[in-house]
Amino acid sequence: MTQYCVLTIEDDPRSLSILKLALNPYERKFRPLFAKNVREAYACLEEIRLERQELAMVIATESFNTSASQLLVDLEPHYPNCRKILTCDVNQLASVITAVNEGRLDHCFTHPLQLENTTQAIKKELTEFILDQPKIDWLPYGSVLDSQKIIRAHIDKRIHAYRSDFIRDYHSISDDELSEKVCNALEAFFAKSDESRAIRRYSPSHLLTKEGEPNQYLWFITKGEVALYKRDEHGKRREVVRHGKGAIIGGMSFVTGEKSFSTALTLSQTHVIKLSKTTFTEVMHSNSALLPLFTNLLLRHFNRRLQRSIHTKLQLQHTFESLEAAQSQLVENEKMVVLGQLVAGVAHELNNPIAAILRSSDTLIHEISQDTEGFNPTSKSLGKHVLERALRSNPISTSELRHKSKSIANKLQTKQQAKLIVNMGLEQHLDRILAHQDVDEVLDQLEHYYTAGTTLRSINVCSQRIADMVKSLKSYARSDEESTQKVDIHEGIEDTLVIFENRLKNISVERDYHPIAETFCRPIALQQVWTNLISNALDAMDNNGQLSIHTTLDANEQEIEIVFQDNGSGIDPEQLEHIFELNFTTKKQGDFGLGIGLSVCQQIVHQHQGTISVASTIGVGTQMVVRLPFKPQST
Repeated sequence: MTQYCVLTIEDDPRSLSILKLALNPYERKFRPLFAKNVREAYACLEEIRLERQELAMVIATESFNTSASQLLVDLEPHYPNCRKILTCDVNQLASVITAVNEGRLDHCFTHPLQLENTTQAIKKELTEFILDQPKIDWLPYGSVLDSQKIIRAHIDKRIHAYRSDFIRDYHSISDDELSEKVCNALEAFFAKSDESRAIRRYSPSHLLTKEGEPNQYLWFITKGEVALYKRDEHGKRREVVRHGKGAIIGGMSFVTGEKSFSTALTLSQTHVIKLSKTTFTEVMHSNSALLPLFTNLLLRHFNRRLQRSIHTKLQLQHTFESLEAAQSQLVENEKMVVLGQLVAGVAHELNNPIAAILRSSDTLIHEISQDTEGFNPTSKSLGKHVLERALRSNPISTSELRHKSKSIANKLQTKQQAKLIVNMGLEQHLDRILAHQDVDEVLDQLEHYYTAGTTLRSINVCSQRIADMVKSLKSYARSDEESTQKVDIHEGIEDTLVIFENRLKNISVERDYHPIAETFCRPIALQQVWTNLISNALDAMDNNGQLSIHTTLDANEQEIEIVFQDNGSGIDPEQLEHIFELNFTTKKQGDFGLGIGLSVCQQIVHQHQGTISVASTIGVGTQMVVRLPFKPQST
């Protein structure tokens, strides 16, 4: 929370809007509070007091509803440094100007307010308020207020502690004039005798100081140009600054004894005055007027260096804050994009289970509406068993159905009767069925119970899928994802097949399941993958063909492979490389296809550290292969 607050009292919507825009650039450092009248303003002042904050500025409107004169008077003893701005009509201007002249106000605006003028006035007054706070660090406020004024004030405050009475006499001299005086005094000293060869001339690329090495000399540039270089973190030498006539080279390392901060090289024919510490002492002792000149020049040299550092710091701080704001905005934008994709994905996924529920409901109504009163006793007694089995049992594999049907086919009239009995789980009750005079009638009546049971199971599975999807959508705002669980991959595939049971009437489903132990995964997410792959296969076959599902566990028990093979129309080779791209669909115009199903599948599989691939031939069919790591233990 910011330390300082700005209180605005305004009841006019247009003026309030302009004031909010004008205050917006300063919200990082000053907390804005808004009141429509004086009563609300006193409530805001109480809040400021309770929060132990400071009132930096008040912007008040002098109108019938928001007469602020008394409030500004009341503020004086409690917030003597608070800046006061009054907004009024033109006919009130004379009295307001009197208040400004008497010091009761700092600034005034007349209606209608202008955004640019208002922003500049607020910036000026807040800068004055900050500079009236001697115990705080002014520099952080330079990023939003008058940086030049704050930097100058900061530097003046810093050097004030180091000034001596004998230096103040030179504060009005410019840098160039001061450098000229020092150089002239030094040249005059060495004109008499220059045994140390202090007056020197260097050709271009002459090395004065070397970064990281000791320095015992001080150079005054009297003519020419010198560049300072610094190595970056990669060891590359980069130019930092250039100095000309009147500048000092090596001042910091010469005075402090530290190693040179940078490398100094002459860029042209350069004239210098080179002083060792011994020579420097002799010069300063010889001329009492030279010491204050040099001290002032050296302090200014350090101040210019500090000023460049402060400018860089402010620029970096401003850039960093801008990057943070941009990153925050990008995160929010990305989250909204993902949320849009998620909502579209849920809509895409809800389409199949909702359609299945609707079809199942119609089928169930039809089956239940059948007149079971006319059923024979055998059908009624076995009907409950058939219904319960259909509700809880998964469809058996094609190979198992073929094997069991073959074992009882010799006792029945047709192979279709054998398959029907195996599907309904009535092998143990075969004698009771055969004892009836009309076996077809009994099987036909029992099939109603079986259809009702499988339809109810389909409705239950679809309803649970929808509930899970809605739950996932609700939890999107949270950072945690669906927890991993130990599940049977085959059970998830079978649950998905139940959803499409009505679309599978004309589809031959071949199941070839390898024995695979339970593995840790996100089951709801994977069911979304199975749903998309099976739905795409059924669309490709136009609900009439053969779907093969094959699962294997590799020899090292490291990876599960799930293959979905259809004999549909196939995918064009030019489209094949794009099918995992977002918003790309191969479905015909008019069919339901958002182009996000396979993109979502790929994301889910990758989140499981798996892969998904496709192979397709026009007129032959398509094979989708999902490979997932086998994780029998939680990681």
